[in-house]
Amino acid sequence: MEAPKWGSGHKFVKEYFRIVNERMAKVGKKKEWLKHFGEAKTDFERVCYLLKSLEASNEDKTGVGVLGLPTKRDEVVKFNVKSDEFADKILLSLKTQKDVSKSLDYVNRALFFAESDAAKLRVLGIRGRLLSTLGELRCFRGEPPEVISEDSSKHKKTSHEKSEEVSCHLSASPNGRIQLRNTGNKRGWTLEVTQDVSVGDVLMVDKPYASTLLSDHFGTHCYHCYKRTLSLIPCHHCPYVGFCSETCAENASKDKLPASAEGTGRHVYDCHGIVACIILDNYAGWSKESKDSIGGPIVARLAFACVANTNPDTLLDYICSSGRYAVSVYCNFLILIQ
Repeated sequence: MEAPKWGSGHKFVKEYFRIVNERMAKVGKKKEWLKHFGEAKTDFERVCYLLKSLEASNEDKTGVGVLGLPTKRDEVVKFNVKSDEFADKILLSLKTQKDVSKSLDYVNRALFFAESDAAKLRVLGIRGRLLSTLGELRCFRGEPPEVISEDSSKHKKTSHEKSEEVSCHLSASPNGRIQLRNTGNKRGWTLEVTQDVSVGDVLMVDKPYASTLLSDHFGTHCYHCYKRTLSLIPCHHCPYVGFCSETCAENASKDKLPASAEGTGRHVYDCHGIVACIILDNYAGWSKESKDSIGGPIVARLAFACVANTNPDTLLDYICSSGRYAVSVYCNFLILIQ
């Protein structure tokens, strides 16, 4: 079985590019086509213009078939499945990896692909050894450790004038981990943590309409809440992403997220192998997801996330009010995605 590929190397992505290039060659007046394409004011108009051009030059196929895409989800899934063979191939790359922390990324990805219980057990054993090497393996005792007894009278007592302090809860702080506090004439307004925090903990969140995780971090961060996690739980239905908890895995697969989780990563429409088709690692000249660039693959996946996070009825209403079904060209949804 051929190793799974994603991005520009994926079977369906390559076929789509081939069809677009082939149809563009048949357009004739390419400069004129590009001129009209450039006059489109929004990405939605550009997509519609491209689809009309492809449809006009293809007499046999309709729907997604015009783009060279399969008409059934099952045809996509069979190319992006879990496989012990692929998990073993990922583990082989550990032999050349000297950085232990990066090795953990490979092991987590191998666990995502592991299909049988035996393969999962083997990968989990390797991950356990790596965590032990990193000093991150936790041992749970049968009894609590002895508490060191100290004379509390020896500790220096401190006092604070509570009357001068005013605390404010931040809606952008999950679980109230940080808060604003006015300490009066001492330090003025401060931002303080309310509990112990660890490396990778999310302190503040500016809730977006839609968001997505960089593919470089699939093996190190939760696909839903984006928390850095050493022991990711694999998705049960695809070999590409993982979660920090079963709760995150469940929330990510819900058709409608709870209000507290809106804007976080979802794994509804890109599961079952679809995620491999929408990671564009070679987009408009950018050969990879550049963290310092605006646009390219990152924005392409965000565009997908915006559509995926929008109620299907809203999408249908907009599609049926534009293009060949136009009642009015612009609507609230267009304003939303601009």
